[in-house]
Amino acid sequence: MCVLVQYVSPVYKKVVTKLLKLISLDARDCSVSKLFKVLKNLLKEKKIPLKNIEMACDNALVINAIILLCNV
Repeated sequence: MCVLVQYVSPVYKKVVTKLLKLISLDARDCSVSKLFKVLKNLLKEKKIPLKNIEMACDNALVINAIILLCNV
């Protein structure tokens, strides 16, 4: 699962997209609840509140990216 963040850089004064984390998943258990649990744990680890999530995208049944708008 590829997790991306997008934010306005105070240094460059423009929107920047960065890879937050590339997470290995067990292909035998990629249920929606498992994916959400993994994502929620990552957000907690990075201290990103759920309220900062602007948009989440998926491809078929597998979430492959999430865009987070975070205050920097």
